[in-house]
Amino acid sequence: MNSSLNVIDVSRVTPSASSESLTLPLTYFDIFWYKFHPVERVIFYQLTDATRPFFDSVIVPNLKSSLSSSLSHYLPLAGNLVWDSLDQKPSIVYSPNDAV
Repeated sequence: MNSSLNVIDVSRVTPSASSESLTLPLTYFDIFWYKFHPVERVIFYQLTDATRPFFDSVIVPNLKSSLSSSLSHYLPLAGNLVWDSLDQKPSIVYSPNDAV
């Protein structure tokens, strides 16, 4: 099967509500998963009824807006996993303007 992919746009989405920095240490249960590789998945859907201009002008902005709203409620998802050499365990650190 020979397939190709044409990337049209790359976007960074930030949480909608601005927030202060946040540091969330990992718990005992989280640290178990630290050594595993993250799951990176892209799911493709067949576009049936929508035209390309409709998709670009309506669907994509709505997806970005809903992701932005969701991230404001789940800030750690927009943060970075860091393990400072001075800390005993890793933490999720969110800084303003972090994005996914």
